[in-house]
Amino acid sequence: EEKRELELAKSLTAVEMEESSLQKLADKKAEYETAKAAYEQAKERLPEYQAKKKKVERYPAAKAVQEKIEERARLSELGVRLEREKETATKACETASEALLAAENKLTSGKFDEALTEIEVKIAQAKSVEADRKEAERARAEWLKCRAEYKALKSETIEENFEEKLADIDGKISALGSDCSLAEFLKNNFKDVLLSEEYGEVRKDLRALANEYPIVEKRVETLLQKYTPVQAGDKKSFDIAEAKLAFDKAEKTRASFREERLKIERRLVAYQSNTARLELLRKQGDGFRVQAENAERKIAELGAEDLSVLEEKKREIQRRKADAETARKTAQERLYAAQSETAEKGARIAQTAEDLLRVRSELEKSLKEYGFANTEEVKSFLQSVYSYEQEKAKVETFFASYEAKKMRVEEFKTEEFAGFDAERLVLLKGERERLEREKEVLAASIGAAQNALSALIQKAEEAKAIQSELVKTSAERERLEKLSKLTYGGAFMNFVAGEYLQDVSRQASATLLSLTGGRYFLLYENKEFSVGDNLNGGETRAVRTLSGGETFLVSLSLALALSSAICESVRHVEFFFLDEGFGTLDQKLVDTVMDVLGKLSKDFSIGLISHVEELKHRIHHKIIVESANEQRGSVVRMETH
Repeated sequence: EEKRELELAKSLTAVEMEESSLQKLADKKAEYETAKAAYEQAKERLPEYQAKKKKVERYPAAKAVQEKIEERARLSELGVRLEREKETATKACETASEALLAAENKLTSGKFDEALTEIEVKIAQAKSVEADRKEAERARAEWLKCRAEYKALKSETIEENFEEKLADIDGKISALGSDCSLAEFLKNNFKDVLLSEEYGEVRKDLRALANEYPIVEKRVETLLQKYTPVQAGDKKSFDIAEAKLAFDKAEKTRASFREERLKIERRLVAYQSNTARLELLRKQGDGFRVQAENAERKIAELGAEDLSVLEEKKREIQRRKADAETARKTAQERLYAAQSETAEKGARIAQTAEDLLRVRSELEKSLKEYGFANTEEVKSFLQSVYSYEQEKAKVETFFASYEAKKMRVEEFKTEEFAGFDAERLVLLKGERERLEREKEVLAASIGAAQNALSALIQKAEEAKAIQSELVKTSAERERLEKLSKLTYGGAFMNFVAGEYLQDVSRQASATLLSLTGGRYFLLYENKEFSVGDNLNGGETRAVRTLSGGETFLVSLSLALALSSAICESVRHVEFFFLDEGFGTLDQKLVDTVMDVLGKLSKDFSIGLISHVEELKHRIHHKIIVESANEQRGSVVRMETH
């Protein structure tokens, strides 16, 4: 059966190959016929789309002509509108000219400059009169003031015989003698007594002189009498106390006379001054009176109008003149604007007419160039093209498809399937189907035998699998027994905790090496931690043998490693607090720890609880707690720097 199956397979293969070759030819022929049919169908529609193509190709030209038509209409409409605007501007020029002429006539007929000149003259006269009036008032006031002062001064001026009184006082003072000191008074009144000894020497010299010169004897006798001392009991006898009293009395009398003379002199000076002032006041009063009378006479002669009335008239003339000038300026500006607009409209009309001639010429040329008889034909053509873009796309799509179908037909080589035999293909299909049925019958027979063999093989495999499963079950039972022993009494949890602590110890050891400059590292062995010292050859010792500062560093390293492990396995740690421990560290270790904590602060917030004062300067945000005292309770405050 297997040999027969092999022969059938060879025959079937040969039939299938020949059938496949013929089928390919049949498929290619069918494909050719389909492509040819599509091409013929497109070829039938070619004239239609050629007409559409011409229309689409002509559309931009028609659109350009339409734009010229629209521009011609726009320019025509613009020309009409500009003509109307020019006519309006011309009328505005006429109106403005009339208004300007009226304003100039009003400005001329108003004779404002002559009126202002006349009013200015009157104002000048009024101001002069006003000045004269003020001068008259001032002069009269000054005259009255002088009169009042003259009367008051006249009543105070008392006339006396000052020369007689002064002569009398001078006589009394002269009778007392000249003013002198006590020594001079004694000398003048008691000279003989005071100079008795000196007189004796003088008399002796005089007698000697008379003896020597007899011719002067008589003169000497006269002198001897003068220098002879007063005899006792004479009326000129001398008493110093009485002489002092006489001197004081004479001085008081003289001082009294002098004071009285000074008063007379003062009254004389006041009288002379008042007399001069009275004369001056009289003259000034007469002058002011004359000034007032002259000013009042001038006011009466001029007879000018009131200054305020004249000023108001002047303002009214100036206002009317300004209104007339403003009206003229406004009319002039309107005339200029209207003339400018008229000129501008005229220029635009000329330009529009020129543009209109150009556009009309271009339109006629375009109509001839693109084959349009008139503008109506252009409008009709554009209306016939419903949508230029859609029509253009359809035409382009059709011709692209047409060319593709044509090229597809030309790709086929008809000589390849010219000798195609359709009956032979049918016979081969029948032969293939027969061989396949025969092969199926033979395959069913062989399959039954193979199924039986497969059943036996499967049973053998099942037996082998059962044996293998038995071996695996035995191994699993052994593992379960071992696990049962491991989990008995918490042994498994101890095992897991030990593995976990090994990981924590390795991470903490890395931190400790960083904090101690590479000296200390951590180990977890036999369910306890120990510390290795690299400076001592890596020798290990128990943690309890460390100093306080070293113990703090180990605790900090373990806490950081445990926090990191919690972050990885459970959740992110947001806060990490350290309570004390810094007091046992030297400054270098404090700096190292703070640097490590500064790096960790990027991952979570770190809180330090400490009494070490130096740490204040290393911490930016602080909560300071001050303990209670007798005056107050505890105080909590925050500081940031």
